[in-house]
This record gives sequence, structure tokens and C-alpha cells, in this order.
Amino acid sequence: MDAGSVALFNNMVDDGTAIIIVIVGVLGPIWLIGQIIKSKAGRNLNAADLALVEKITGIADRMETRMSTVERILDADSPAWRQTNSELGGNHERKVG
Repeated sequence: MDAGSVALFNNMVDDGTAIIIVIVGVLGPIWLIGQIIKSKAGRNLNAADLALVEKITGIADRMETRMSTVERILDADSPAWRQTNSELGGNHERKVG
């Protein structure tokens, strides 16, 4: 670079161009990546997805009810089943009321 080019560059930097360069060159890509990530995270479920979630939630609720019933039956039939299962490596600390 010759002296004229350096003087021109120095005048441009002095005029606030450095701030614009920093904003566009550094902060711009960071902002853009943040917007892309936010838009992907904020996507809404469509009707089919919502129906599937509701169906799976219903199945999970029924399974929970069935497991509670099985645990109540086992508690009545064999009160020590939780302790026996714990000794075998099971993890059943939930008490059914």
C-alpha cells in the first residue's frame, strides 16, 4: 500500500467506519446465527403432531394406571416384593396409596 492509500484508510477509520466494520463483520453473523437458532427452536407443532402427542400422553396415562394397579395387587399379595426386588437390583421406591 502506498502512502495515499494508508492516509485514505486512516481517514475512513477515523470517520466511524471501524464501528460499522465491527457491527457488520463481527456482530452481524452472531446475530444471524442467533436468529436461525431461535427460529428453529420456536417452530410450532402441526395438527398431526399435536394429535400424536395427545395419543401418546393418553397411552402413558393408561400405562401409569395399570402399573399402579399391578403394584397394589403385588402389595396385597406379597408385601415384601419391593424389598425383594430392591435386593435384586430393582428400583421401586414409589408408594401407591
